[in-house]
Amino acid sequence: MQSTDSLRELNAKLLTKIAELRKENDEIPELKEKLLRFAEVEAENVKLKQIIEENARCDSENAKLKSRTQNGEEAMPVVMVPTVDVPDFVIDKLNNEVG
Repeated sequence: MQSTDSLRELNAKLLTKIAELRKENDEIPELKEKLLRFAEVEAENVKLKQIIEENARCDSENAKLKSRTQNGEEAMPVVMVPTVDVPDFVIDKLNNEVG
């Protein structure tokens, strides 16, 4: 049978261990909260990366379309149309025929 002193020593060690475990248990909710927040941030990062990739695709497509538009504008001839003075009665007659 163990002596009283050795039992007291064992009891003190066990009480110390219990205190350590209680401290660890108190930290668990904080760690769970941090882990949840980390997961939320990671999910947001994934969404943002997808948005960045989509923006890059759109930017590339826009650049191609701008280039095509500029090329089309350069290929179009400039047409000069002279101004013609048309009397009001002619315009009225044309409007009556159409409308």
